[in-house]
Amino acid sequence: MITLEQLAEELKGNIWIKGNLKRIYLDRGWNTKKMSTKTFVWQDENGNFKVSCRIDCPSQGCQWIKSQEDKVKESVYEHIEEILAEKVFIIVNEKGEYCDDILKPCGLNDLCLKFFYSEEKATEFIEREFSKDLSFVEMSKKDFNAEIERLDNLIESVSDEN
Repeated sequence: MITLEQLAEELKGNIWIKGNLKRIYLDRGWNTKKMSTKTFVWQDENGNFKVSCRIDCPSQGCQWIKSQEDKVKESVYEHIEEILAEKVFIIVNEKGEYCDDILKPCGLNDLCLKFFYSEEKATEFIEREFSKDLSFVEMSKKDFNAEIERLDNLIESVSDEN
């Protein structure tokens, strides 16, 4: 399990401690002359990380503000999920080829590779695409990152030779 301090480092946030309260303040959202966003992460008594976001923008309606707060929180939750993940679930077609965002075959180190950090989200994606031809392969996050780095280095060394 990761501590709040370790998470702060991974999220590149500022840790704030006052007594028993600990928060990670993040530079997420928008800050302008007419709008300010305060986003922070805290840990509940069960050890779960929670995200709070408050946007102050007098020129916008409550619905818009709420939608933007939700987007910021979703983005932070996805980043936390990525940090905490131990596995990667990569979308593949019926031939076992890795797929990109539009379900075309691609390489493991392609920027558009379609993968998830949870089995649930990979399954939801496949169901949403209504495709019986899609599935996913599971790989440890450590092996996934190592293989991408290896492929990137291989491509770099080939381009250096040319």
